[in-house]
Amino acid sequence: MRKCLRTNGGEIVLLGSRTTIGRDGENEIQLIDERVSKQHAQILLEEDGRFVLFDLSSRNGTYVKGERIHRLPLEIGTTFQILDFEFTFDEIDENDPAVHAIEEPIKLLSGPATRKTVTASFRLDPDEPQASDRGPAAGKSPSSSSGRGGDRR
Repeated sequence: MRKCLRTNGGEIVLLGSRTTIGRDGENEIQLIDERVSKQHAQILLEEDGRFVLFDLSSRNGTYVKGERIHRLPLEIGTTFQILDFEFTFDEIDENDPAVHAIEEPIKLLSGPATRKTVTASFRLDPDEPQASDRGPAAGKSPSSSSGRGGDRR
């Protein structure tokens, strides 16, 4: 079984030894919302095999059950929030097709019109053309007209 995060929009993010979360495009999980810090939080795999969530002194915080956290060992089923984004720590079977489908960092959008998760960057069928293969306007979500979304490749 592989450890992962499930988003409130249904996306699955596999966890490595270090998974970063924030507004900056260099994060494994990019949260596109001006209220999210560039480097907001991270999840580290510690030597004892446990995954631990750290808030990186973000302005708007990371919350579990309404309580702001700074460091939290994750248990299966733990749900945390960063503003409008919600993540649940979980496991996924190694044989699940989704394990092999996720190739790139995930990009999540938030805002008044979208409120929750809108899009993720992953490929289910390696032979299927990607948005960037179909032309400049392809692959943009309805909220990307604001200039904050779209394909970042």
